[in-house]
Amino acid sequence: WSPTLDVAATLIAAATATAIKVSVNGAAFTSTADTNLPDLSAVTNADIGTDASVGTAVLNGRVNWMVLGNGTLSDADAVWFDRIRAGGGVPDLYECPGNAMGVWDGRNAVMQVRG
Repeated sequence: WSPTLDVAATLIAAATATAIKVSVNGAAFTSTADTNLPDLSAVTNADIGTDASVGTAVLNGRVNWMVLGNGTLSDADAVWFDRIRAGGGVPDLYECPGNAMGVWDGRNAVMQVRG
């Protein structure tokens, strides 16, 4: 996959203790083995598309929304998220597959979280 200027895309990344898997535009996940994944259980803040240490953008693009969670994502889940993107919407936290724990709508610094 090669991104195209001004064309929206759905990128889904999921990690397990032994692998990283990626889906682009609702396609089936592809995975690669990786056991050097960081422990993210204590993360309380995320800089999306920027390098917080220097305050500069590292992504030449736009993030329209982001979903964070835990659980297992299937190929059908990737299709579900891509349909939301194609329709121009933002996923509803309580309708997301894969045990979503938070949804950021891309409009401000607030993430909707379960609880």
